Amino acid sequence: MAGPNLSSAFSLSLLLCSLLASPSFFELCNPGDKKVLLAIKKALNDPYILASSTADTDCCHWYNVACDDTTHRIIQFTIFDATLSGQISAAVSNLPYLQMIDLNRLPHITSVISSSLGKLKNLTFVRLSYLNLTGVIPPFLGNLSKFVS
Repeated sequence: MAGPNLSSAFSLSLLLCSLLASPSFFELCNPGDKKVLLAIKKALNDPYILASSTADTDCCHWYNVACDDTTHRIIQFTIFDATLSGQISAAVSNLPYLQMIDLNRLPHITSVISSSLGKLKNLTFVRLSYLNLTGVIPPFLGNLSKFVS
């Protein structure tokens, strides 16, 4: 009579192992943060440089982002690549825990600095250098209370 019980136990063990091995089972990234990052990726016209950033991978493990160890929310977004083109998506402002934006050496990125970035109250560092930005520097950047000088 041990046959059916052993078979059931084996099937259950196999199911548990497959669930535990699944990348989505251990995904830490906040789904809203991932959606924002994928929108940012779409606004940049080079799918190869951000190839590891896909909907079926944990965005806390993507090359160009860092997550808080406790909340698993995106706190850092960095891109350095002269071949990227497109625009800086205003979707960046939908990363409420973001502390650092570092976009450097992206001469083919054209954009204005969105005033919506003013709602990122946790920003401590912003570097937008060697970009093809237009317009004025929004005054809200001087009002962000956590900026480090």
